[in-house]
Amino acid sequence: MSVSGKTKQRVPGGEGLIQCLICGDYFAASGGFSCPTCRRGPLCRRHRASGSRECVSCILDIKVRTMNALRGQEKSIRNFVRFIQFIFLVFAVFFIAAKFRFLEEVGFLQQNLFVENAVYVMLAAGVIYAVSFMMELGQRRRIVDLESEISRMGILKY
Repeated sequence: MSVSGKTKQRVPGGEGLIQCLICGDYFAASGGFSCPTCRRGPLCRRHRASGSRECVSCILDIKVRTMNALRGQEKSIRNFVRFIQFIFLVFAVFFIAAKFRFLEEVGFLQQNLFVENAVYVMLAAGVIYAVSFMMELGQRRRIVDLESEISRMGILKY
């Protein structure tokens, strides 16, 4: 039995073995790594994220922060889509009122530029709505992809 310099604990089986800070298993000094993000180490290779230099907990933390940011963006896009829907509905009411000649009764709407061009405003609102809705679907798809990556890492819902 020897004593490891890093962990100051007895290491069964000889020199050059280091204890993992997470699981407590012993491994050869050349078989471990230190995470460059959280600076924890030495860690055994089981705690290294595949295809990355970071540990699994750092990768999970990055993915969760990214997913929360995407959810915030999705909420902002959804609120913008609701605003565009409101604009569309207001100008649809103006358009219908103009067709039924209800605007002749309201003085300030008789020579209003927006009322005269309500069709164009409604078309613009419809195009902006379609683009924003597609952006929202893209955000939702990215969130679902991140959730599936996190579940593949073996982590339950947080």
